[in-house]
Amino acid sequence: MFEYFPGNSLLHKLDVRTKTIGFLVLTLLSFIFKSPLVNLFFTFLSVILALYSGISIRSIIGKLKPLLTVFIFIILMTGFSYSPTWFKTPVAQQVFFSISDTIYLTFGGFLFGISLLLRIITMVITTSVLIYSTPLDDFLQFLQKMSMPYQMAFVLTTAIRFVPTMEEKTNAILDAQRARGTQIGQGKFFQRIRTFVPVVIPMLVIAVRMSENLAVGMLNRGYGARFKVTPLKEIQLARLDYMLIGFFLIIISLGIYLSWLGFGTL
Repeated sequence: MFEYFPGNSLLHKLDVRTKTIGFLVLTLLSFIFKSPLVNLFFTFLSVILALYSGISIRSIIGKLKPLLTVFIFIILMTGFSYSPTWFKTPVAQQVFFSISDTIYLTFGGFLFGISLLLRIITMVITTSVLIYSTPLDDFLQFLQKMSMPYQMAFVLTTAIRFVPTMEEKTNAILDAQRARGTQIGQGKFFQRIRTFVPVVIPMLVIAVRMSENLAVGMLNRGYGARFKVTPLKEIQLARLDYMLIGFFLIIISLGIYLSWLGFGTL
């Protein structure tokens, strides 16, 4: 997950509510259509948004690389889980090969697995774009405007803030342990689990220290002294935000209508 990075792009200037609605619309559209070609278009669109916001291709690949095993597992599971009768198109009803009368790999299941893979990639990239281009203070105000208690909103935004920090700490500990000759993730299954003990224990110590430092900092700044919190800069919807929100509503309505007509099915 990325941290917020200041910028001058249009995505940085949009209101957090506009970007959140856009994220939800793109995610819903990817779930409405089952065709991998349609979902590939949404993934391509999310990559364009990431590049425009300032996220590099190398960073995107780095975030998706740990999910490679999950992607392969999803494709194999869906390929063997769906029977030809589950699909509507003749192409999707084809069978690659059959192991028995009840176990076979369908072409439609393989395509649907690719669609699921593309949905995950789209959600990961669009979430990264949303966090990368939006200050956490805006998220905090947005949650408060949705009638969420300030304490709960603060916990959620703080958790989002410290995910990249903990990721950096984990990578530093892994590098330090490897430099000391520790074989991380080597050996059989239970041996691999034991090799992560030198990583887990320092991570727990660091997490406790960070939480204590955060608590001390909050107390020193008078957290909880006032019931109502006044933001330094209040979020406001501009004319462009209203126009984009209306455009997003039209797009999602059109997507639902096309899905009802059978477009993008398998």
